[in-house]
Amino acid sequence: MEKREDFRSMLQYLPLVFQSSSLVWPPSLEQELQTMSTGPSESMVISGEALALRITSMRRSLSLNVSYLAPYASQGYALFFDEKISREESAKFFGEVVPALCGLVIQMPSLLEMHYQKADYVLDGVTAKAGKPD
Repeated sequence: MEKREDFRSMLQYLPLVFQSSSLVWPPSLEQELQTMSTGPSESMVISGEALALRITSMRRSLSLNVSYLAPYASQGYALFFDEKISREESAKFFGEVVPALCGLVIQMPSLLEMHYQKADYVLDGVTAKAGKPD
């Protein structure tokens, strides 16, 4: 899998690392995602401002430049989730959508591994070389 050009080209966009020949998120990011996947009672993400702070924290944990975010992004999150949509919609988003998305993101490394392990199998018993038509 590590030798596949299509796989290597995708890795430049994701902060995944190899650990014992498996793809994983860096531990600091994994911890943030795990916490957010448990819901607002644990993650304390109950507002647009809290979401923006978590995103900034994740970016910092990856040593990404926080200044690359639009200067008013955190204000935008706060405006949208705290003022533009109803409290009920906001609570549903932070209570259901954010934990579900974080749970899916946590699974992403293993899903990518599975995809690339099976990418050359077109049909049962038939393989195709990646990037080359039959």
